[in-house]
Amino acid sequence: MRVARPLLLGTFLVLWCPSLWAQEATAIESLNRIRSSAGLAPLWVDPRLTLAAQGQALYLSQGGRKDHRQEQGEPGFTGETPSRRALNAGWSSSLVAENFSLGQANGQASLSDLMAAIYHRLAFLDPQWDRVGWAKAGEGDSASYVYLLGNARAASLCLVDKADLDLLPECLPAKVPEADPRPQGPARILWPAEGVSVPPAFFEETPDPLPDRGYSGYPVSVSFNPAFYPEPPKLLALELWLPGEKQPLELLRILSNKTDPQHRLDRYSHVAFPAERLPWGAAVEVRLRFEAEGKKQESRWNFMIQEPKHPLVTLQGQGEWLALPSGQPFSLYLPPRQGQPTFGDLEWEGPEGTKAQLEWEDPNSFSLLLEGAACSQVSFSVSGQPRFQVQILGGSGDATRLFPVAPPCYPPEAQGKPVYWLRTRLEVPRGTVFLLQRKDGSPLPPELSWSFDPLVEVEVKRLSEGLLSLVLYGPAGKEVKLSLGEAEEVKLRLSGRPESFDFWVPAH
Repeated sequence: MRVARPLLLGTFLVLWCPSLWAQEATAIESLNRIRSSAGLAPLWVDPRLTLAAQGQALYLSQGGRKDHRQEQGEPGFTGETPSRRALNAGWSSSLVAENFSLGQANGQASLSDLMAAIYHRLAFLDPQWDRVGWAKAGEGDSASYVYLLGNARAASLCLVDKADLDLLPECLPAKVPEADPRPQGPARILWPAEGVSVPPAFFEETPDPLPDRGYSGYPVSVSFNPAFYPEPPKLLALELWLPGEKQPLELLRILSNKTDPQHRLDRYSHVAFPAERLPWGAAVEVRLRFEAEGKKQESRWNFMIQEPKHPLVTLQGQGEWLALPSGQPFSLYLPPRQGQPTFGDLEWEGPEGTKAQLEWEDPNSFSLLLEGAACSQVSFSVSGQPRFQVQILGGSGDATRLFPVAPPCYPPEAQGKPVYWLRTRLEVPRGTVFLLQRKDGSPLPPELSWSFDPLVEVEVKRLSEGLLSLVLYGPAGKEVKLSLGEAEEVKLRLSGRPESFDFWVPAH
């Protein structure tokens, strides 16, 4: 079965139903909680901005261009640019900002991805916005989430008495001398803010702030509010520290107005990108030092990295094995590498009756719940290449260990029985159940060949691909020959002693 990796950034009138109203309320509440954490005023919903956002959401969900521009003549066209769509919907100013994301499971995931993407984040955290429209259209990979931000005072300065919308001027109030649409807000807009919990990593954004790198740790941004600083402060240091460490985390780079490859950052904004993913569940301290109006200042705050959803297993992606109990969820994590920054498409294959429930947590991690018979083996491939294998445990076990080969697996009926590792010659008990397997636990041939004296009786049961249950009856000293192909043969000698003693370990 195939599971694609998660998608990341990047008619005109819609009739709303109660469930859509509820989704809108939830989305705006979540966005306002984010702004509140950063010390910003809440956004108020405007129906005109909502109408414009609906048009873009439908356009994107129907397979239109995957950017902020619409192409006239394509299905769902409502305006070429965010400004024109806002004007067409009745908003009176072209001073707007649009964020959107595609393919997320819900609005929370959409906001989480957009807040990791710095250009989109800084739009959400811009103190000049006080109005918003939000819309969702489509499901699954076609789902689109659109946020259109505006400023009420800017719109009021652009009101004109025109009946024909086509004649409405694209008013830019920032060019009007008496216009000052930016509310005060905090002196410094920080994200992640104090006490906020965020994902461990950043992967991609359009446009891309890291065109030469497929991933980084979750970026930290600092925006100085021009309402408090007539001139942009000089950044002296922006560091990230983990508890107990003697050195700050290595940074990939710090972007500013001068170093931003996309030229999107203004002179008041700075973004630090950690070189690697931040550790699951870590507490991170940010240390900021800057100089404003000739005075050096320092600020420190802490944020948290989210925990995985379930007990964590860190993979290597090199064909290793792990053992997982049936019916228990785990979070599987493949650390990013420059040549493989994300999982890619994921495929799995297992015995008939095996079930696998997978849910992406981020492009390096997914939740896995396997259900199947004890000792069933399931193989996972990433982008067509074998990466790791899972053996379903018969009971509880240590799921955090990785094995170079299939780990020993003992179904319930094997518990407490002696296990023999296959050797050229073995001495085994008479009339007692014992188990037989390779030392590395690898599968045995599907067809086995036996030969033995007429006075000997052999009872054999295959418990799994690599495990046999045997009972041998007969006189002491007699032998049973087991052929596993032309080149492999095992001789089992019935022991005269009451207990087995040669090359066995107790089943766990």
